[in-house]
Amino acid sequence: SSGINAEYGGGSYFGGGYRGGALVMITHDVADVFLEAAKLGVYTKKKTWSNSMFAGFAITFFISRLLFFPVMILNCAIIEGAYVVGFNWPVHCLYSGFLIVLQILHILL
Repeated sequence: SSGINAEYGGGSYFGGGYRGGALVMITHDVADVFLEAAKLGVYTKKKTWSNSMFAGFAITFFISRLLFFPVMILNCAIIEGAYVVGFNWPVHCLYSGFLIVLQILHILL
């Protein structure tokens, strides 16, 4: 998942679509704050803090990666983006494929 995310982010930056790559990175980083806070709670043996931060991670993961990402980012990048750049642009197909594989990984993992 992180390899595809890095490839899409780097490729979109160098290809001029840095806003799309930034949106994908921000969507993924929102949930990571709670995960790191939960790890901190485990390391300091504060079980209540750790459990509440993990619950926050689960909620933000669900909202950001399973609701916001497919509805907002995939829709804009694949459907609306195809109307802007055309359906036959090969790089659009490549980056759309990256986003679809990333969403499949969100669901499976």
